Amino acid sequence: MDVEAADKRDSSSIEKQPERKPSFKNRIRDAREETSGTHDFVMAVGSIICGSASVLCCLIMAGIVMAIPIAMIVLGAMYKDECPAEPYIPVYLIVSGAFTLLVCVMSMCTCIRKRNSDVKDDDDDDDVCGLFACCLGCLAGLVSLFLLAWFIAGNVWIYRIYEPTYDDPTSDNFCHKTLYLFSFWLMTSGYILMGLTCFFGIIVGVVTAGITCCVACAED
Repeated sequence: MDVEAADKRDSSSIEKQPERKPSFKNRIRDAREETSGTHDFVMAVGSIICGSASVLCCLIMAGIVMAIPIAMIVLGAMYKDECPAEPYIPVYLIVSGAFTLLVCVMSMCTCIRKRNSDVKDDDDDDDVCGLFACCLGCLAGLVSLFLLAWFIAGNVWIYRIYEPTYDDPTSDNFCHKTLYLFSFWLMTSGYILMGLTCFFGIIVGVVTAGITCCVACAED
């Protein structure tokens, strides 16, 4: 009887243990066995790598990006009354920094919830996680729309007074040099990054198309 009870406890404990996901090496091996060609295998490996690194990259990038909105809030608050040429510039920095920080926090929460749901493998937790992610996604979308409109307004406020007076605080065209140059280059660097993103996106697309054609020709 004792042996049978022990066997039942062992079997029940084994059934309760969640199924562990295969290791990275095993997933690569399975992808090799399940794909029929080199192109499909390369695409499967890329998907595995992106899926494995997505959570970690999300957290790292969110941590790095959070430094910028914090600097915006600090500088906007420090020089709030030191830009009579355009009083909305410090306000722009404070509001943009606060809402950008909010988006970063929501992104980090989404990544953490996703990682926890992957580890626990619980259907009820998956439902809660899905609802949580949906709510955060809707809120992040609304905040992003506001930031887009606010960004357009910031362009008008910042570029309209280029270049203000830095040396005469009594002038109507005065704006603190640190405040204005930070705002100006923050805005300009955004356009530079967008241009570089489009450029490298085109390069990646061309290279990917070339590799796909080469692989297809080699298989033929």
